[in-house]
Amino acid sequence: MLTVLLPENDRSPALRDLLVPLLPPGSDIRDPDDGLEDLAGRRLLFAVALDEGGCNMAYYRMLSRLRRSTDLLSDSIGACIVTGVGEFYTKDVARDMVFAANQAGCGFLGRPLVEATGSLRNFRTQAQIGGTDEVTAFHAAVAELLSRLDGWEKPAPIRHVLALHASQRATSNTLALWELVKAGLPSDLVVQEICLRNGTMADCNGCSYTACLHFGEQGGCFYGGPMVDEVYPAVRKCDALVMLCANYNDALAANLTACVNRLTALFRQTRMYDKRIFGLIVSGYSGGGKKMIAEYESPDRPAHSKIDAPKSYGLTLAHKHLPEMQKISGLANPPAFVPVVCDYYSGMQVLVPFQPVWGGAEKVAAGLAEYYRDAATIKVHALNEPLPENGLYSNAMAGTDRMELYSTVNAAGDQMMLVSLFDNLGKGSSGAAVQCMNLMLGFEETKGLE
Repeated sequence: MLTVLLPENDRSPALRDLLVPLLPPGSDIRDPDDGLEDLAGRRLLFAVALDEGGCNMAYYRMLSRLRRSTDLLSDSIGACIVTGVGEFYTKDVARDMVFAANQAGCGFLGRPLVEATGSLRNFRTQAQIGGTDEVTAFHAAVAELLSRLDGWEKPAPIRHVLALHASQRATSNTLALWELVKAGLPSDLVVQEICLRNGTMADCNGCSYTACLHFGEQGGCFYGGPMVDEVYPAVRKCDALVMLCANYNDALAANLTACVNRLTALFRQTRMYDKRIFGLIVSGYSGGGKKMIAEYESPDRPAHSKIDAPKSYGLTLAHKHLPEMQKISGLANPPAFVPVVCDYYSGMQVLVPFQPVWGGAEKVAAGLAEYYRDAATIKVHALNEPLPENGLYSNAMAGTDRMELYSTVNAAGDQMMLVSLFDNLGKGSSGAAVQCMNLMLGFEETKGLE
């Protein structure tokens, strides 16, 4: 039995008419505007019909609700269908919806999406392969998705892990990181590693569909080699596939790219969405651009020492200042507080990440501005105000008696960061003493202060 979430608009009746005869018995169709309660532990089909502008206002209301929840759809399994009048936006809508639903606790099938543009051009290949028309191919894809969702069973525990890489073990940060991950895996797992650096990894040169289908159905590939002899059998056998991919200028290494391309033939017999796939990505400093490269490769760069790098402490979460933090802030529980000391004299930056579930980021930012409105030495910056130098240096307020507060929020509106900059000791503490003295004596609050 499936539960269909169908945001209503003038295009949704056609999608409803398509789904009704294909749904298994006992399934129900809901308008998300009627509520999203009691959906935990269900098999959910998100079905969204877009209008001429690629929008569906009821869908956006559903999306907003999902983005504000962490457990609304807990233990559910989902799939989605998106139809459009035009040729765009179906994939964008599906991506945002899957991400929001997943954040709300819903898992998804492998290959969970059927999308249909207005012209059904994206089904031309399937129609040609199946010897039919685009409409029939689309309906067949919907029926196949519903069948998989209805018949879904919780996967068996992972027993066999396959790791593919193309790195030199002696020098690879990627493999070093993999060794740390591997050390934390359960001892009863079978872990197999295949290195693709033997120089015989031929890339796919794009055989015709007929040729690829022929060799794939025979369990092989025209180009043969280690892909057919080692990789294909290992992929078929494993429960989880880990691609150990060093990132070179935002691109995979050539051998791994060739491996990914050659997996096409394997798809003729093996459904990859029945397996778990993980990615372990390591990026070098070249991704930071010319300036960062120059900093790393400068001949004048000083020799390394421990204090060149920041040092964290208080990692037992028992810092001596936690009691007054909790009392002054009025928190029900003490905060998780881990300071970091760096190689500069004075100045401090405090970052507080959280989810602004109580009224949204705008309300939080407005509350801060109102609370500190009359504070002579505190400046509250607007929400998502452009940052100086595209970032904040911790010593920006060193040697002053002032504090500056910044607040940022992500595009989804569900993650927020509060940042305060101030002097930590020295000028900051003495300045506070002068400020208190001025208030007690009736002088101007900031007299004598910078």
